[in-house]
Amino acid sequence: IENVRPGDMVQTAEGPRKVTRLQTIAFEGFLYSFNGGEGFVTAAHAFMTDGGWKAFDPRQAEKETGLGSVNTLATGDTLHRLGGEREVLSQVNVHYAKAPVYNLTVQGTHEYYADGYRVHNAYQKQ
Repeated sequence: IENVRPGDMVQTAEGPRKVTRLQTIAFEGFLYSFNGGEGFVTAAHAFMTDGGWKAFDPRQAEKETGLGSVNTLATGDTLHRLGGEREVLSQVNVHYAKAPVYNLTVQGTHEYYADGYRVHNAYQKQ
């Protein structure tokens, strides 16, 4: 995601859409990883699952995304992947990091696929 620039196209559930803004945020805190991957998301990062939008910290996700209802993401949840694939969340790891995190604004929608997972952005003031 760090290589995406405004004007690039990203995949959404409705098809390819143009990135209109990339926000880089200096982050210090806990990053989450799952299923053997490296830490890449904050607790408020919302993922689409078979049970709707979920995040490790649903209250913060609701504040950041503007979604009406976000539930807690936990092992056993089924994550939506690019191409209609599904992946069961089987392992969660948390580690402290000081690293940039990114937020995209995409034309016509607030969701897109990042690292193959369907995710929701944080609303940004234009």
